[in-house]
Amino acid sequence: MRPPSLAWMSLLTALAGLGGLAALHVGFQREFARLHGDAAAASERLRLEWDDTERARHREWPDARSRLEEQLGREVAERRAVQAREIDIVLGGPVARILKDPDLTLSEMLRRVALACAAPGAEAVVRVEHFTEFDLVVSLRSLESPLALADTARCILGHGARYLNSLRFTYDTNLLLELGRQQIESVGNWSRLTRDQWWQLVRPRPLPPPAPGVPNPRPVPRLHPSRGSDERR
Repeated sequence: MRPPSLAWMSLLTALAGLGGLAALHVGFQREFARLHGDAAAASERLRLEWDDTERARHREWPDARSRLEEQLGREVAERRAVQAREIDIVLGGPVARILKDPDLTLSEMLRRVALACAAPGAEAVVRVEHFTEFDLVVSLRSLESPLALADTARCILGHGARYLNSLRFTYDTNLLLELGRQQIESVGNWSRLTRDQWWQLVRPRPLPPPAPGVPNPRPVPRLHPSRGSDERR
């Protein structure tokens, strides 16, 4: 048998080399597919983790925003309160600040003075009759003693006696005290109201003697009888 020629040997060598290259190519494709699959899986995991993070962030964001807004609101309120106190000190107190505000109407000034003088939580309403008669109603949040009412009335009327036609104090829709124009004018200087003057105002009012044959009615107290005063106890 004749030995293969050099050409055939070269051809066989080339074919063997091509077979090796083909096997290498197949192996390379398989490795590439595996790496590509791993990369795709890793990318999908990252996408899912990102989605979870975004959903958690969106759930937490309203709460964080609400907490931040509440904190900012408290800080703004505190700064405004500090500024208001500083302005009050410069102007001589909260009532003096109200009296020096040129933008307030007379009825609004009386209402704000009443709120500044009364206990916290009180409400005040000013009713105007005939353009010049101002009736002030102060609704108290808690039941006050007659002496506490005296302090509030002294504060209000010390600045507004010349404008007010009447001053009423109420609690829980019940009338505690009413001062008409005559009682208001009976005190020369409300800023220096004494305890004796106050008791004269709130003591039961004497009635004129009845006509013959008419029974003597009971005195009408100026302080609401259902609430009781320290004097009457």
